[in-house]
Amino acid sequence: MKVLKIAGICVLIVGICAYLIFAMIDFNTPREEKACSGVLLTIDNSTPSAFIDANEIIRILKEKNLYPQGKKMSYIDSRKIENTLLQNPFIEKAECYKTPGGKINITILQRLPTIRIISINGDSYYLDHQGKIMPGRNYAASLVIATGYINKKYAIHHLSEIGRILQEDKFWNYQLEQVYVLKTGEIELVPRVGDQIIFIGKPTQLKDKFKRLKLFYKYGLSKIGWNKYSRIDAQYSNQIICTKRQ
Repeated sequence: MKVLKIAGICVLIVGICAYLIFAMIDFNTPREEKACSGVLLTIDNSTPSAFIDANEIIRILKEKNLYPQGKKMSYIDSRKIENTLLQNPFIEKAECYKTPGGKINITILQRLPTIRIISINGDSYYLDHQGKIMPGRNYAASLVIATGYINKKYAIHHLSEIGRILQEDKFWNYQLEQVYVLKTGEIELVPRVGDQIIFIGKPTQLKDKFKRLKLFYKYGLSKIGWNKYSRIDAQYSNQIICTKRQ
């Protein structure tokens, strides 16, 4: 028994000595000579309609041989990582920095698509939450589609506001399926629920029009029936004109 105890004590002493030696070496190794022990990746503005995820970020960095995991801290160029990520059209901001513990923090702020544009002239793109154009990509099913006679100037100045309304109001984000722009620049809306066309006219006072329509849906159509009218006209202030279904 005494032999076993002595052996156990010896193993413990050897283990402690090994740990102290490792700790001293690690402590005396300059931080920049240590290898990156981990990557902390944060993506802000993450939604089901977003186009960027962690796998995409890792793929971009590995493709450029910039993914920091396992590399010496001195070889990791935070600014280069940021600039590489910012070249992606779906990323708005990128921040990369080293931590005292030998890790790399990468924070991404992504651009959020709010509405998809498919113009009669063949243009196909998205508008983001700031009203800027994003290139086309795989369709995000939760987004409303705007079709018809749309040029980019019209989209940026008018449809971007509709995109923001949809982003901020869960009711309209769910209720609206399509926006159609006529040759005159006037707008028709196609709802998901109910078989009618909603005409809002020129793209002016949009918040007021959507507010009045929401009240009409809540206190009108929900009681008299979703399919009573074939057309709902909300182009004029303080009134909604409905056409009964034949």
